[in-house]
Amino acid sequence: MEKNTHPFVSWEEQLHILNKKHNINIATHKTALESLKTYSYYTLVNGYQQALEKEQGTEEFIDGIAIEQLALIHIIETRLASELLHAIISIEKKMKSIFQYQISKDISYLQDVFLSKEHYISRQADKSKTLNKLRRKANFSNQVSSSLLKYRSEGNVPPWILINDITFGEFKHWYIISPSKIKENTVNEFNFGFDSVDTNLEFFKQALDFLVEYRNGLAHGDVINKIIPKHHLPFDKLKHFYNDNVIANVEYTKQGYGKNDLFGLIMLISIFTPEYEKKLFKEQIVSFIDVFDSILPISEAPMRRILGNIPPDIFNRIDNIFKIEA
Repeated sequence: MEKNTHPFVSWEEQLHILNKKHNINIATHKTALESLKTYSYYTLVNGYQQALEKEQGTEEFIDGIAIEQLALIHIIETRLASELLHAIISIEKKMKSIFQYQISKDISYLQDVFLSKEHYISRQADKSKTLNKLRRKANFSNQVSSSLLKYRSEGNVPPWILINDITFGEFKHWYIISPSKIKENTVNEFNFGFDSVDTNLEFFKQALDFLVEYRNGLAHGDVINKIIPKHHLPFDKLKHFYNDNVIANVEYTKQGYGKNDLFGLIMLISIFTPEYEKKLFKEQIVSFIDVFDSILPISEAPMRRILGNIPPDIFNRIDNIFKIEA
């Protein structure tokens, strides 16, 4: 069986392929070449082809797109992604801070105790795998902070130190195996206001799954239109926080708005973000989308696809999402 090899293609050949194969224009030879050298053919063409294809499967972009435009879009999107990642990391830090407090308070601050499997629930294999990872991080890993190394040398790595050296995904698994009391006390700090404890816990877990996946995509440098979390945000939970001016059942069901996309992430960030931070986040997001709108109008479907299929009236919806309390 022959390998599906992809031969080397020079800069000049890449410029030729842009128009011949993909219907992408160049403003000038110099600026087009600089765009490819700076951001790469793969990032610009493959990254936005799915969103800007004239017809699905043709690999031809809609008419009027230039490689310099794609470079500019990528610049703006990279900055938007940085803002989104910062917001998710802020939520992650709060989740971790509250969780480690509960672990320390309800189990122990001593590592041999709070990392003992007898204090945790879930299936034996899941529990053992998660706790073994945490023990390796606390006791052996060299890829840790100077703070953890200091506490390790003193004989005990408490939860408030260990939590800062684990990934968001590792935190999620630690949370999953934790006792019900710790989960409830952690989730109560976010004041979701659902009618039952179980619903609060269910929404927290759904949001956590979504945030971990989206964070990983952003951290790996994926373009926004290709970040599609496998875990969906459930409509009935979103409706607890937002009315039809933000998200309606028919558009969630038919267009998928808010299900597993950037629009869903924006709604989720607003739910978890303290009031004093919402205004700044809103201003940043609106400014980036506004710049996008000046390059390719977001009234047109292709630009909205670049931003993960956002609704056409996104500015009004963001106003309704971020009802800033005085």
